[in-house]
Parts: sequence; structure tokens; C-alpha cells
Amino acid sequence: MKKSISFIVLFFIAITLSHSQTDVVRANFECDVVLDIYNGLYDWSSGTEYSGGQLLESGEKYDVGARTVANKNDTDGDGLIDNSLSETSVVASALGRNEVDLMKLVVRQKSGTVSMVKLKKISGDIRMWTSPTKGGLVNFDSNNEIVIDGSELDKTLYIEAINESSSLQDIELHLLDENSKVIDKVRATGVWSMVEDVYITKLYSPEAGSGELSNLNYSKLVNHVNVTLRSADGQLYGFGEHRSEGGTENKTIGGRMLFEFKVLPDGAGDIVNFDLTRQKEGLRKAIVEGVTDITDLPSFQFPSDSNQDNEKPNDDTSSIFDEDFIPSDNYIYVEDPPSKPLYFEDFSFIMERVNFKDFVRVAIQGRPPIVDPDQNTFGSRASAFKEWSVSFNFKKGENKLEVDNDIAGVTGVRPAFGIAPEGNGEFNISANATATSSVWSLTYLETQNQWILLDNAGILNGTILDWNSVDSWVGSADGLSIVITQGSIDFKDLDSVEFDVYKSNNQKLSKIQEGHINLNSF
Repeated sequence: MKKSISFIVLFFIAITLSHSQTDVVRANFECDVVLDIYNGLYDWSSGTEYSGGQLLESGEKYDVGARTVANKNDTDGDGLIDNSLSETSVVASALGRNEVDLMKLVVRQKSGTVSMVKLKKISGDIRMWTSPTKGGLVNFDSNNEIVIDGSELDKTLYIEAINESSSLQDIELHLLDENSKVIDKVRATGVWSMVEDVYITKLYSPEAGSGELSNLNYSKLVNHVNVTLRSADGQLYGFGEHRSEGGTENKTIGGRMLFEFKVLPDGAGDIVNFDLTRQKEGLRKAIVEGVTDITDLPSFQFPSDSNQDNEKPNDDTSSIFDEDFIPSDNYIYVEDPPSKPLYFEDFSFIMERVNFKDFVRVAIQGRPPIVDPDQNTFGSRASAFKEWSVSFNFKKGENKLEVDNDIAGVTGVRPAFGIAPEGNGEFNISANATATSSVWSLTYLETQNQWILLDNAGILNGTILDWNSVDSWVGSADGLSIVITQGSIDFKDLDSVEFDVYKSNNQKLSKIQEGHINLNSF
């Protein structure tokens, strides 16, 4: 009896071991046909790498998945969003590149002979193409399958992520044999980002790194926002005077913005690198002190307006203190302070109109960070363009630059002929809409106790400012109203000062704002 029992036990052990070994063999068996998937951000037509194009190893293609940008940009610069069904040829031009956002998928036969296989879409908002520039749409059937005849292998397809993924690796494809058995599978993620919040009006809070900006944690950017660019009265954002170099004294005048972008899907920062970059266009004009004519300063255009790639930055440098590009709770940040030094000495008037486009671009993680002082097109755009603008209208006051939003602006007075007047009285000069752009001078005639007003052509109608018997001289001419007040030191004979007037054809507004402005609104 004991021998019989022992025999039965050994028999069952042998059967069990036999099944276990069979399972091990099956688990390690490689199918005759497999799926190879590659990251996007690669020009498959020309073989140009934009940080992507890597083949995912067998252990990564499902657990990690391929990565690309949701095809909501305009890579070829033709004005059409690339994910449009009507956009079936994304081909390079002067304004853009070949399509770079498709992920390559190869249905590859390793050995043996198969009659057919099926590619089944399990999930994901995708389209399949036979061309790397989006030609040759391949539709899934009612079962979300694409039937591939054995004679077509190896077959190369290109996966387009139409929109951003709702979660990491939400794009999933299975390869089925003729019996609908799963023989391989891959996953992928489409990345995008969007503006979540804007700080561009005069605000004293929130401080970077706290409250609703607690996810901004790059120390250099936190210090730049909270300390360097804070105004003496505590303002953090918007248009006005601010410190620029820290300390307690305002040294700069202009605008300050901070944008918060949310990256999608949740956790995208774990699989790609982000960069925040910028384009700009602008017109700049000035009036040299003592000169009536307007001087055109160097202007600049958006890259796409000068036959360059529409994703090329032209307002970015190797400095990265102005951005926090490592997502914290899926948020990244960028700031910019387009401004002028308060003690600008070269011009009487400065007028600028500048439009900006901020956007996010993506590189495949594991590549070098996107720090590009040459401002090349890199990676792929992974957000809409965020448009904003700044308008400068400054005049030179007696001590510093001042905002000039009047139709006719008047600078502070300066010594005529480089000789300071001996008296230390005050000059209060304003202009109305009937004034003209000109250079003016005021000269004191001590024996008559009068001031005479001259334009750059000589005495204007013999205009005289008479003594007002209350320690001041008052007069008006050509849209100017002038009041000169005697100071603690009396004016002396032939004391002279100069000032400039600039009359604009449009209402002048100094501001920073969302959206673009008319560059010719001078």
C-alpha cells in the first residue's frame, strides 16, 4: 500500500513539474510577428532628430510607452492645425518643418509564415497613417481593428495622437494573430499643455512660491519675482516702476508678467522635458533730445513674418532664471519684465509697441535640457501660442523717465546750451491737443522781469511771460501753458532752459496686457 501511495505522489509531482516547465517555455516564447514602436519628435522623412525617434525596448514599449506631442500644433507653418482631417500633407516649407509628431509603428515578422494579423486599438484618440507626413489614412474597422495580410509584412505605420492623453499610456494597441489571440502590445502618451493662470495686472500678491503659486519652487525664479522685480511699494506684477536690481529704490519702468501652464496628462513631467520659450515682434521709435524729428530704432519681426520656422524662438537665451520648467503638481511657469531703465539719458521720448507669443515646447526625456542660446527650432511645440503685448510711451522728466500718455507730451526742462540757470525756481509746463512737436527754449530778461518763449526757429510771435505778482511768470502759446515760479535763489539775466514737445496722432497708452496691439499706433 505504501509503495502505491508513493507512486501516485511521484506521478502527480512529475505532472506538476511538466506543466510548470511548459508555462515557462510559453512565457519566454517570442512570437513570429511583433510590434516595434518609436518615440515621436522625429522627422521620419528626412531622418532629422528633434530629440525623439528612439526605438522602445521590449520591456519599455508597454510599461513606459512611446511619447510624443499631441498633434495640435502647426509644424509646417501653413496656418492649419496639424490634427485636422483635412491636413493630409504636413510637408516642410520656409515657415515650418515636415511632420515630427507621429510615432512610428512597425508590424515586423521575425520568423515563420503567417497568413494575416490584426492591429487592434484598445484605447486612445489616434489616427494611423502610411506616410510620415500624414498621407494615406488607415481606418480602423467597426471592431477597432486593421487587418494586415501576411504578404504586407513588415508593415510601417505612423501613429498620430490627435489630442492630449487623458492619462499616461492611454494609447494602447494590441497585435492579434489569425485566431484573435494577443501576441504583442504597445502603449503611448500624447503630451500637451495649456495656460492655467495669468498675472499681468498690478498685484501685490500672490508671492511666488506661496499660496496659489506654491508649485513655483525654482529658487532663482522665486527670488526674481518676489525681490528683484518687486516695486518699492510692494507691487509684483503689471505696469509701473520696479526695482530690477533689488534694493529699495525703483530703477526700472515697464511691465511684469507671470504665466502658469498646466502640463497634460497628469505625470507628463515624468516622461518628457519641458521648455518655455518666446517670440516677439516690435516697432521702436524715439526722439533725440533737442531734435524734433522722430528716429526709427531697429525693429524686429516674428520669425514666421520673415520666412523662418513658425516655431523658432527669437526672444529666448541660455539664461533660465526666468522659468520653472520642471513640473510641480503638473504646473510650470515663465515670467518676463519688458522694461526700460528709469535713468535713460539718450532720448527725450521713447515709444515702443511689442507683441509676444509665449509657448511650451517638449523634448523626449533623457535628452539634454532645452537651453539654446542660438534660438533654434527644437523639440516640438506643445501648447497654443499665448499672445500678450507691451506698449511704452515714456518722456524724460527732470530726474527720470516718466509715463507719457498725453496726446502732446512735454519733457522736463534742461539747461540750454549746457549752462545751468543760476536761479532754482520751478517750471510747470503742459501741452494740449493743439500743440505741435518742437524744441522750445525759455530765456529770462532780468531788466524787463520777463521770460521769452522761442521755438527752434526763433521767437514765436514775440511770446512773453509776464510777472504775475505772486512769485511767478505765466504765459501760453501754441497749445502750451507755462508757469514759472521763483525759487529761493532768484533767476539771473539770460538764464535759459530747453524742453521738447511730442504730439502724437493717437492716444498713447503705456500698458502690459493679454492679446496683441497695433504696432503702428504711434
